[in-house]
Amino acid sequence: MCGCPFGGYKLVTVLMVVVALCATAPANAGRAITPSAGPIHPLVIAHRGASGVAPENTMAAFEQAVKFGVDMIELDVHGSKDGNLIVIHDSSTARTARGNPQGAVADLTLAQLKMLDAGVWKGPGFAGERIPTLDEVLAAFKGRALFLIELKARGIEEKAAQAIREAGMEASVMLQSFDAESVRIVHGLLPDTPAGVLYRDTWILDPAGRGRRIAEQAREVGASFAGLNVGAVSTELVRILKSGGLDVFAWTADDDWVFAHLIEAGVDGIITNYPERLWRYLGAPADK
Repeated sequence: MCGCPFGGYKLVTVLMVVVALCATAPANAGRAITPSAGPIHPLVIAHRGASGVAPENTMAAFEQAVKFGVDMIELDVHGSKDGNLIVIHDSSTARTARGNPQGAVADLTLAQLKMLDAGVWKGPGFAGERIPTLDEVLAAFKGRALFLIELKARGIEEKAAQAIREAGMEASVMLQSFDAESVRIVHGLLPDTPAGVLYRDTWILDPAGRGRRIAEQAREVGASFAGLNVGAVSTELVRILKSGGLDVFAWTADDDWVFAHLIEAGVDGIITNYPERLWRYLGAPADK
């Protein structure tokens, strides 16, 4: 585990930061998180913002996630042709943007990407939403939200670290990637900011053995948490990872039976497209 104030002392510390953040945020920033008298709930993490009800990875989705009072907002970052950090999940604009020019994010400039409509595909009420940059998101939500930032491409680690430092948000973000080497690089650049490796496994026949290998890799690259597909989560795997010093996040869960399974397994954070559903399941309905 890293020694940062955000995540280095396990996720109890993260919730303490969330409570402090909500206590100092503007009154309209969203629902304050109040720890219950019982066990601390898993972190409620909005997948690409509140993407079940708003277009993913847009300011609209992030604003809605804040209104829902989430513990963290997950987002994805690619690099543009001219070196800007673009908040978008896919390597191409085709699925979530309308207009021209279309193409690979890495082949388009920021000016070209800003010409596209990132909201209308979700519904006419979101027409005019633009693809945001990481700088824009951090500036808009500093002091209002914590972020789980997924690096989607090798080579953007240094610029991401620079953006986070310039925003003064080293203690307000976590970083993750499916690329373990990318995690190693970003951990070296931001040693006090938690970083984690994502794993694509959808089914694990040997959770003890797989858990030990994940924990070993995490130690090698400086990761403090592991991100698991919900299909791979088991009580034994979570136990092994936690015994290896890792926190465990699971993605993507949208239904009560999945929430129940993940909570029973002991995960530390649940990544969901519908944070309002997860709050309802936890007995703390989100503000609308």
